[in-house]
Amino acid sequence: MGRDGARPSNLSREGRLLACRCRQLAGNNFQKRNLILKKDCFGETPKPARETRALPTPIREIRAIRGCIRKLGILPVILDRLEAVSAEVRAGLANA
Repeated sequence: MGRDGARPSNLSREGRLLACRCRQLAGNNFQKRNLILKKDCFGETPKPARETRALPTPIREIRAIRGCIRKLGILPVILDRLEAVSAEVRAGLANA
C-alpha cells in the first residue's frame, strides 16, 4: 500500500499489451517515414534547398499515443501521480 493508504494502481495485462502494441505501431510509422525521406547522393555533397521548408510533423504518432492514453484510461493515474510528486516536492521545500 502507498503512504496515503491507497493501493497502488496496476494496469491489467490487456492494458499493458495494448500499450506495447501502440508503442510498436508508432515506432514502425517513424521508421518507415525515415526510410522514405532518405535520398541517395552517390558520394556527392547534397545541394542546398531553394527555400527552407518546415519539418514534417509526426501527427500520426501523436494521435496514436493520444489514442492509446485514452484507450488505457491512464491519464487520471498520470495526473494523480504528478500531483502527489509535486506535493512531496513542496513539502520537502517547506521543511528545508
